Amino acid sequence: MKGGTVSTKERREREKQQRKRTIIKAALEVLREDGFARISMDKIAERAELSKGALYLYFENKEKLIIEIFWMLMEKLKKKIKDIISSDEKLELEEKLNKLIGMVLDFYSNEVEFFVFMNNALIGLSSDMMQELKKTAVNFSIELNEIMEKLFEEYNQDRYKYSTLEMNIAFRGIIKNFLVEKFFGVYKQEKIRPEMLTDIFLRGVMK
Repeated sequence: MKGGTVSTKERREREKQQRKRTIIKAALEVLREDGFARISMDKIAERAELSKGALYLYFENKEKLIIEIFWMLMEKLKKKIKDIISSDEKLELEEKLNKLIGMVLDFYSNEVEFFVFMNNALIGLSSDMMQELKKTAVNFSIELNEIMEKLFEEYNQDRYKYSTLEMNIAFRGIIKNFLVEKFFGVYKQEKIRPEMLTDIFLRGVMK
């Protein structure tokens, strides 16, 4: 009896998580198609094939849904970064950085509507939601710092002019700068070459 109850709870929890993933997928699809200005809970519910009431059982408002999507995307990005760093052990640092940069640029390019949306949505978020978003972003940044510093430590320290912390700050800063310029139309080139960013970074940190 007890085992059956646990099994039922687990099944319901799996169904709940699957439904949430369906809603998030629908929200991202609507966002990509309509842009941030026209996204609404009504359209998301329709795309997810749910009633609006059912949608609100999972997300009480659009703010909660936005935070959940942001968290999900950050977790997805973190996993991709870990996969690249933990595999291909024989790659030189330059090759591994090329793969990392290429993946990050593709990731953000594929989700550009959401991140532009987030930039605009911040103005209207409540203070509680801002704190929750900040907490998610800070935790992600801390974990990413640890991952990147560990990567730099794996290679010959005598080759660098700076500490792994300073290298991490510089590496992320270069990527962030090009992403911002790409998103807002400053950088006109169709595709940013990872090799170019890697070269800029390594020229700055190598002795």
